Amino acid sequence: GKKGPLYKVHMPGPGAMLNYAGDDVNEYKKAFEPKTNAADKKYDELIELFRDIELGLKTKDAASLEQQLRMDEFLKTTAIMLFAGCFDQLTGWNPHNYYLYRHQGTGRWSYIPWDLDVGFADLAFGRLPVLEGWNAAWPVPGGPPKPILEAIVTQQDLLKRYRVIADGILEKHFKPKKLHRQFDELHALIRDDLAKDPFPSRRITNPNDKGYEDILNKLKQFTTKRYQLARRQLDQPGKRPKPHPGYRPKNQRDPAPGNAPNGPTGLKVVSASHNTIRLHWNDNAENEAGHVVQRASRESNWKFRNHIPRPGRSETEAVDDRVEPGQKYRYRVYAVFQSPRGMAGSKPSNEVEITTKKRGDQ
Repeated sequence: GKKGPLYKVHMPGPGAMLNYAGDDVNEYKKAFEPKTNAADKKYDELIELFRDIELGLKTKDAASLEQQLRMDEFLKTTAIMLFAGCFDQLTGWNPHNYYLYRHQGTGRWSYIPWDLDVGFADLAFGRLPVLEGWNAAWPVPGGPPKPILEAIVTQQDLLKRYRVIADGILEKHFKPKKLHRQFDELHALIRDDLAKDPFPSRRITNPNDKGYEDILNKLKQFTTKRYQLARRQLDQPGKRPKPHPGYRPKNQRDPAPGNAPNGPTGLKVVSASHNTIRLHWNDNAENEAGHVVQRASRESNWKFRNHIPRPGRSETEAVDDRVEPGQKYRYRVYAVFQSPRGMAGSKPSNEVEITTKKRGDQ
């Protein structure tokens, strides 16, 4: 049939958490790469999807979600990514590595994960608590908040559906004995080729691996622990757990403004509505890991706090869509650089102050 709009999200950006980030199509183009001819002309449909997801979250009404998303398909994907430990996804810690496709017949969207090269590993990169931090009964892991996952865990009917689907997938596809046999069969197919592999015999997520046999054993350990923990969680969901603090080395520190040179300048408010503030600044740094926008408000007692991370080099814009009508906010931004103790910050930019419009004002 006729191809509908297909978008690829490779890196985080405006809307990548399936969140509404204003009506400027050019903002969404930073994160959503069109992969079909129809996609070039259908960004308004993408924005409509994000509006309806947030509407469903705010009103606790799944109708808008059901009309826009192939919901059971998304619930299945959420469960599979969790059981397999595929954390580098929107359904995991990071809002990227997926496609969105709108079916022309039904008008509903499919979420399609890709780049599934990490998984079946706890404490990935030595810090991500994939097992303890990802509850099978409450599928909201770490990372920034994602409206679609919040909608699932805050609406009883959706949460019940998710748990029924997750239970069936766990028992059919993720029983340890079955997976271990599959691991052994696949390993046998490539054992001889692995012996000739010139690359280090360890995974990027687990640099302490000691060869392929060790990797195989760790895969089996992970799937056993994952099944046992998920089984207990689905049988006794309890109350929604607090976000897991994660693994942090003792000398690790959060990003903060510092004394690194070449910080951003010229911060200004580009536009403001009742629910969105758009910011722009000049990037003067080289080889930075990204920028962090800080915000101060009455809620924070006018103390600046990290608010919007903008990973990547040469970032000069940010959209704050977590504002209230008729409220005053102050902003500043700083660059961050990799260091042995985490992110080192530059001197902050100038500060700007803005009051959002009241609801209904033009």
